[in-house]
Amino acid sequence: REIVELCGYRGPIERLWLSALNDASIRAALGKLRPSAETLSMYHSALARSRADWLVGMNLSRLFTVLGRQAGYDGVLSVGRVQTPTLKLVVRRDREIARFVSVPYWAIAVSLFAGGSTFAAQWVPPDACTDDAGRCLRQPVAQQTMQ
Repeated sequence: REIVELCGYRGPIERLWLSALNDASIRAALGKLRPSAETLSMYHSALARSRADWLVGMNLSRLFTVLGRQAGYDGVLSVGRVQTPTLKLVVRRDREIARFVSVPYWAIAVSLFAGGSTFAAQWVPPDACTDDAGRCLRQPVAQQTMQ
């Protein structure tokens, strides 16, 4: 839409509205082009978000970089509406991985044949020897079950 406006085009505009990118969906959408007036408010919303992101990112990045330098940090601190919460998710996951402690567990899986069919079965250990995920944490219990 911005390119159309920058080019100075003032004629009618239709919008291709897709929810999938397979051939059938594209062909169906091409047969039902929407007048631009139906989606003009979404364009204005996107434009406002884009401009706000630019202003907030530029100003808050500068502010946090200055504050960081006052606290002894030598790098640039970039702030943004999308990147900041996304970075939080990445940091949270990284910390979860760093705190992860491997715990050995035992499982019993067998292939059985009955009624002319083969099927797989898994042992469900008693609650007294399992963790929150239902895995057996006591090797002697699993070994005793196998005998």
